[in-house]
Amino acid sequence: MSRESAQLDIILLAAGLSTRMGAENKMLLPFRGRPLVRRVAIRLLEADIGRIRVVTGFEANRVSAALAGLDLDIHFNPDFESGQMSSVRAGFRTLPEPTAGVMIALGDMPHLAAPDYRQVARAFLDDGGRQIAVPFFGEERGNPIVIPPRFVADVADGAINAGCRKLVRSRPDDILRVEVSRPAFIADIDTPDDFERATAGTPADREGQSLKGLEFGTQG
Repeated sequence: MSRESAQLDIILLAAGLSTRMGAENKMLLPFRGRPLVRRVAIRLLEADIGRIRVVTGFEANRVSAALAGLDLDIHFNPDFESGQMSSVRAGFRTLPEPTAGVMIALGDMPHLAAPDYRQVARAFLDDGGRQIAVPFFGEERGNPIVIPPRFVADVADGAINAGCRKLVRSRPDDILRVEVSRPAFIADIDTPDDFERATAGTPADREGQSLKGLEFGTQG
């Protein structure tokens, strides 16, 4: 899936208060040699499936600095303290018209790789882009999800809560199950224990040849 043929818009959520992490902003925690949110953004850029719009909120200036040089757009959500859905709505309001589909990705899922994002995007597009694509690891719902164009206005207005776990149960006829084989799709980082498990024994990444064209200026 080349950048020229990319069809999705991507909302990367990086606005949360990280209350369960204690004093730390989890988006800025060092993961394999770079801030957590930067790693996730780079993996999405490597996936090459569409334009990325990052929604910031808590410590927005620091999060933006952690993303410096990357080929993406950054939008501030002034209502970030009211919860994740306010950031989803803020991101959706920045979208161009028309869109072929919108992927909602989380900034605290560092184990997802470019092929994982491409798997969900491809399943959505191969199905015709009519249903909400949701990855399932066994019977557990994961992320990212992809919203079809027909629901974009409802999400932007708050009529559909795309971050709610009841989404699958409340709209079974609108869900495309994407069966996945990697637990990365359900592995987010919320607490210090989560972070310790995620980083145990993991070497630093290297921003090398694979990142050519993904950044402008100095690599972080």
